[in-house]
Amino acid sequence: MEMVINGVSTRRVSQITEELCGTDFSKTTVSDLCGQLDPVVKGWNNRPLRGNYPFLFVDAVYTKVRENGRVRSCGVLISYGINDKGYRTILGLKIDDSESTDAWKKLF
Repeated sequence: MEMVINGVSTRRVSQITEELCGTDFSKTTVSDLCGQLDPVVKGWNNRPLRGNYPFLFVDAVYTKVRENGRVRSCGVLISYGINDKGYRTILGLKIDDSESTDAWKKLF
């Protein structure tokens, strides 16, 4: 799962695990394992925010995602704040098709 978080493709994860473990993991198995991250990310994204963030920044990056057997571009909307002590914290993120007003409203 950590390899996928760091941007390694499921095909490459399968190759690496086979080299390290001597066992072949299919792309489907790797995808299923990574699906276990969804509730963790959802819990983190819905956590209560504590403290003050006088500065708020929002941005989006685009990445390729595989969905229903095809690859397409999706935006990762990110918000982060700087607290009273000057420390930056990622406040939330959301994957969406675009940077539309509706997509940003859903993040906030």
